[in-house]
Amino acid sequence: MTGPVVYGDDERTLITALVAAFDGRDEAYIPAAESIRIGFPNSPLVSETAIQVDHETTDTVSHAMREWPQTRITCWAAAGQRDDVKDLASLTQGLLEQMPDVRVLIGRSSVATDPDTKNLAVWILIKTSLRGTQLAS
Repeated sequence: MTGPVVYGDDERTLITALVAAFDGRDEAYIPAAESIRIGFPNSPLVSETAIQVDHETTDTVSHAMREWPQTRITCWAAAGQRDDVKDLASLTQGLLEQMPDVRVLIGRSSVATDPDTKNLAVWILIKTSLRGTQLAS
């Protein structure tokens, strides 16, 4: 008899990969590493940008030792910085497309405005492939 299989954390895996992918780039709209995280920027951004990484769902199809979570990547910029949020989303999507085991399901959305903070957002929906680890029974 085999033990249960557990899977990695798609959010943490993607945050680490995005921080590494942005490292060394010099575009003015690149977010600071600490601004690539789980969770919504709940206050108005001034001039900085941010990336929110949130797990949405996982396919129910079972395949040995693989899981395919869907994750929403939301790029944020301050009110009035429409070009920055669009450029950040474009670069982010391009970097994600180059990552192994990542597939873009829905490309860049239109620009939306958060009604509370007035921050601008563009989101991308991706699917990743995570290898499972079999635990002892």
